[in-house]
Amino acid sequence: MLPSQTNLSVGAGANFILYDPNLNRLYVTNPVTGNVFVFSDTGGVNDTPTLLATISMTQGTNPPCQSTAHAPVSCAPVGVAALRDGSRFYVASYEREASCPPDANSASPCVIPRMTVFNALTYAVIPPAKGVVSLLPPSFSLLTLPFAATQYAVPELANCVPVATYTPGATRFRMFAAASEDGSRVYASSCDAGSVAIIQTTTSTTSTGQNNAEDILVTDLLAPFSATPVTSGEPPPQSPVFLLTGQ
Repeated sequence: MLPSQTNLSVGAGANFILYDPNLNRLYVTNPVTGNVFVFSDTGGVNDTPTLLATISMTQGTNPPCQSTAHAPVSCAPVGVAALRDGSRFYVASYEREASCPPDANSASPCVIPRMTVFNALTYAVIPPAKGVVSLLPPSFSLLTLPFAATQYAVPELANCVPVATYTPGATRFRMFAAASEDGSRVYASSCDAGSVAIIQTTTSTTSTGQNNAEDILVTDLLAPFSATPVTSGEPPPQSPVFLLTGQ
């Protein structure tokens, strides 16, 4: 049995873990506390993981989820994708609003999906490319064509709400993130939006820590199938929740 020092706490509510073999890291999200934990997979007692950083989505300088008309103070990170070149990692998160602002182009209550890009060495937030208007600074809004140009929220769907307590067959991923094998794309599915957002991540170098080309949100692919009837004029209300990528 391993000693108690090997038990690394990430708080009640942690729901996702990603192993990054390129940087030998573990990423853990906790949507209840709004934190993302970054661990080295070695270095601790009996060569177990050690904590490298705790990233708050709402606290600190220039937090990913800022309290504005477009983003409430609560923020639920639920997925992470990492690039093979070791330069960046991406956190998919969402906010739930009981009453959406008038400019959300959405009903109340609503869900606000977003993607935040982090420098993998400094853990600093990397904002969208210069000249790109972000509705959710310093993160990406994941709603672009075919959604409305000013839309950043979608109606909340009962079929997408995560269950409070796990039961077999009831696990739901409101959002999910994955990177392509070659690192040129990051994908983020949103159940409420019924779409998969595609972010172009083309890099200008393959060296860790170098300045790379900035990320650009390319498009949203609407889900071709749904368990919920589609309302005319609206995108399908349910998306793929798992993303498989490869060459």
